[in-house]
Amino acid sequence: MEFSTTMIDECTDLFLSVFTREPWNDQWASRQEAKNYLQSHYAFNSFLGYVAVYDGRIVGVALGFVKPWQRGLEYYINEFFVDTAVQGQGVGTLLLKQIAAAIKGKNMNAIVLTTQKAFPAYGFYVKNGFTEIPGEVFLGMSV
Repeated sequence: MEFSTTMIDECTDLFLSVFTREPWNDQWASRQEAKNYLQSHYAFNSFLGYVAVYDGRIVGVALGFVKPWQRGLEYYINEFFVDTAVQGQGVGTLLLKQIAAAIKGKNMNAIVLTTQKAFPAYGFYVKNGFTEIPGEVFLGMSV
């Protein structure tokens, strides 16, 4: 289902539960800082988010935005996370399939994202049909 701003608190708690553990070990100064980070996503005018719900609670989240590109519109996933209690049970795969079906209905033709090869997420995305884009590299610079 599509993300709603009323879900932000539950998504923040899930985000912290997932990313403050191995292998990520993220360190947020406060819950509010993490919430602000997630809220910044839906400040984009092309924001699009999805959640997976099981037994009335959110167990998976995808936050991103729609961006135009050479071949048409793409969905760029900036954050994707699944409750550690249900990882490996197909929740993430099902969420990706539901996203693919939903965006196709919105005239988008691709899902793109970045991840790190050293983390389990890389294998998950490859298993679900993602491939590295030849010639593309993700760069950053500290200032």
